[in-house]
Amino acid sequence: MSVLYRCWAEVDLAALRGNLAWIRHRAGTDVRVLAVVKADAYGHGLKQIAGLLMQSGADMFGVANLSEAESIRSVGRGWPILMLGACLPHEVEQAERDDVMPTISSLDEAKAFARAAKKIGKTVSVHVKVDTGMSRLGVEQGRALELIIAMSRLKNVRCEGIYTHYSSAEDEQDFSRRQAAQFEEIITSLRGLKMCPPVIHANNSAALLHEPSTIYNLVRPGLLMYGISPPGVREVAISLPRNVRPTLAFKCRVSFV
Repeated sequence: MSVLYRCWAEVDLAALRGNLAWIRHRAGTDVRVLAVVKADAYGHGLKQIAGLLMQSGADMFGVANLSEAESIRSVGRGWPILMLGACLPHEVEQAERDDVMPTISSLDEAKAFARAAKKIGKTVSVHVKVDTGMSRLGVEQGRALELIIAMSRLKNVRCEGIYTHYSSAEDEQDFSRRQAAQFEEIITSLRGLKMCPPVIHANNSAALLHEPSTIYNLVRPGLLMYGISPPGVREVAISLPRNVRPTLAFKCRVSFV
């Protein structure tokens, strides 16, 4: 059959499946994998990618907004979804109705979700994000304990997880280690108070490669799942080409030589 296209993109689903399997091996058998599928699954096609990941053993999905969560629900229901961005005020009740776990950075946000949960008669699970240096979203490190203690007094809200985000693990070893130490200090304090949430996560793609010692019980691969190593000055101690493969290829027909 003749090919009518002059240029096209090909997505290698077998590569994606293999990449996810390697990430699971890298993280460990007792560590869950949250597949980050924001921005149309990094341009690969959200619905198709989500469907394959559901079949291939992804435990959770990470999205940037509610429309992405709706796309995942249209493919298959039941998978936990974490909204990595902040919920806008008018999205709070819809997030709860759609069973999307929000990221909480302040007590005001937690109270808004508590009110909405009470209104619809349910308890909402949330993840608290701690800002250890990314400076994009999250509660300040010094106020994290205060926030979680205050949240424990709210009805209809359950703190299911706590996490942070490395700002540049592919470049900044010392800064990343300081972020890790700050986050671990909070986790240690929460464990001492017997208030530590059951789900703890910090490692994105770069941290999976460069900071494996900080893996908790959930990891959040993004670029790495699609076969892309986050570019940076730090050398990877393993041979990635033998373990992960790019899932996306752009191709075109030669018209003239």
